[in-house]
Amino acid sequence: MRSSISLKSLTIKQNSLGSTGAQLMGEALAANQSLTTVSLALCQLCGRDAWGSGAYDSQGIGAIATAIRISGSELGCLTSLDLAANDLDEHATACVNDAWLSLKPGSFKLEL
Repeated sequence: MRSSISLKSLTIKQNSLGSTGAQLMGEALAANQSLTTVSLALCQLCGRDAWGSGAYDSQGIGAIATAIRISGSELGCLTSLDLAANDLDEHATACVNDAWLSLKPGSFKLEL
């Protein structure tokens, strides 16, 4: 008998994913069937690094917000997402926060 092993936790911390990478991660997380915990901290998700260098683009954060609504809902399995230290502006932070607030209280841990 074969057993099935699924990845439950993924840490991609401190990688220069940029806005394009954030878009792709958002799409992948929306289709997620096994991950419960993901860390995308310090990944330049809006294109700027920790020193503010780079062009700001919050388009990928929209995809991540959509993923929070889908994979963080009762239909999904994601329960924790770390987006700390990604230099999110007020609009991007509000977008992610609105997605988080759409979920059942206490069911999802979000770090900004």
